[in-house]
Amino acid sequence: MNRVLLGGVMDEDKLQRCLPQPGSSEWIPEKHLMLAVLEDAVRVFQKHCLSPMGSRGRKDFEEDERWIASNSTRRPLSFKNICDALDLNPAYIRDGLEKWRSGYVDETIEHARTQQSRRH
Repeated sequence: MNRVLLGGVMDEDKLQRCLPQPGSSEWIPEKHLMLAVLEDAVRVFQKHCLSPMGSRGRKDFEEDERWIASNSTRRPLSFKNICDALDLNPAYIRDGLEKWRSGYVDETIEHARTQQSRRH
């Protein structure tokens, strides 16, 4: 399985402990869909967190950021409902994404400074 969630958010051991094993009676198609929705949101979050304001990528990022931050359970595919169904801790994922973003932003800024200092 493709583990986009591993992109600095969850480690393989933690994810494997949380998810039912493929083929088990707990691993129904709806959970596959839920995991795909969650993975896509994380992928978009990571891909577009530094996209320019007003760009399509930035709008997608902001939409996913709001979805991840929400505790609403009104919709079947809400972040909270997906985490509950997959037995994942929403706060753990949110914290992991924030740590990833902070590190990514710091790394990007440092890279830009290095590039700028090489030019001068």
